[in-house]
Amino acid sequence: MKLLIVSLNYKPELVGVGKFSAELAEWFAANGHKVRVICGPPHFPEWSVRAGYSPWRFSDQDVGGVHVFRVPVWIPRKPTGLARLVHLGSFGVSVLAACVAQMRWSPDVVLMMEPTLAAVPAGILLSRATGAAAWLHVQDLEIDAALKLGLLPSLLGSAASKLERALMKQCALITSISEAMLDKILAKGVAPDRTGLLSNWVDTLGIDSSSPALDLRPWLGCEPLAGLVLYSGSIGTKQGIDTLADALALLPPSMSVHTAVCSEGPMAEAFRKRCCDAGLSSVTFLPLQPAEVFVRMLTSPDVHVLLEESGAADLVMPSKLGGMLASGRPVVAVVSRCGSVARLLSEIQCGVRAEPGDAQGIADAILHVLANPRMADEMGRRGRAYAEEHLDRRVVLERAASLLEHVRRSERRRAGPRRVGARGKSA
Repeated sequence: MKLLIVSLNYKPELVGVGKFSAELAEWFAANGHKVRVICGPPHFPEWSVRAGYSPWRFSDQDVGGVHVFRVPVWIPRKPTGLARLVHLGSFGVSVLAACVAQMRWSPDVVLMMEPTLAAVPAGILLSRATGAAAWLHVQDLEIDAALKLGLLPSLLGSAASKLERALMKQCALITSISEAMLDKILAKGVAPDRTGLLSNWVDTLGIDSSSPALDLRPWLGCEPLAGLVLYSGSIGTKQGIDTLADALALLPPSMSVHTAVCSEGPMAEAFRKRCCDAGLSSVTFLPLQPAEVFVRMLTSPDVHVLLEESGAADLVMPSKLGGMLASGRPVVAVVSRCGSVARLLSEIQCGVRAEPGDAQGIADAILHVLANPRMADEMGRRGRAYAEEHLDRRVVLERAASLLEHVRRSERRRAGPRRVGARGKSA
């Protein structure tokens, strides 16, 4: 089967949608499918284009058995609301040109990653022109999140929401990463039989909670018995990271707690300055690590911290959560009570929830976990068991294979015989 994936982000990005898209594409290619990807140059979470890539020209290369087409994208230095919109729009325009070039290849399935919705019109046009099935995978409900966080004016947001609904109706299949997000997609008028669950997977074999961890304490210069807190992943507008600095300042020195922040992103320097101004010598910043180092780091802390800004937590399921659960360590999740993460924590009892914006509540949650090691161990075991059963890479990718076959079969039944391609032959 010929599969075209449209994704703004792609490898060598180490986190988020880029990591998901690359692993999915290479897995499909390794299992006999012909896979092509249209993406932008690698720029996340640093918001600067990596060395060896250009934001201004088209290029292509074979990577991991996948033919990757990179298109021009404007990358703002500071991804504020308006700048981010222009950034996403520039990708949408470039993708349109790239999709026209893919018409002769005539894919069987066009898989589009949201974010960003800006590329979906081009993907749908290509699917209609070639008779391909249109599959939309929603990592973030970006329009809803932008409205809740005040990043879009109400009038523009209303128009964007109407466009989103119209585009979703053109897709043969819409998948997302949690049941809560699928409920919101259904509320947009999508038929239940055109939706499916495709979680962010985790390499549970690579993240082995029973093997020796990479001990961060010598790196950080802290005491061997110090309590260790880890925040890992991108730092951006969603994470509400400022509150964490206030929470860490509230931890009593007598508890001997050290925090490692393994992250990059537009807010990283601001957060670093905030901690420095507060005199937080017990906070160490580390860059994002290669995958082989990072999976060992995940099992080193006593507790992970997961942050989402109030208003966004019910619209996203952070990809970093799977690694935290697989690590066998408890999680302090700073999320709204009604969000997807809060539901999961309540269901499997793998951590403690704190309210976004409540620095004292976050500090209390961290101290509660550190002061109760037996409880923390049990939370970690439950999180690990859930990851092995529901989020394991093999389990989720086999589900992805079934979804690929399903969307192609359903589109064939709906459309009838395949349209004649550009070379005058039916595909």
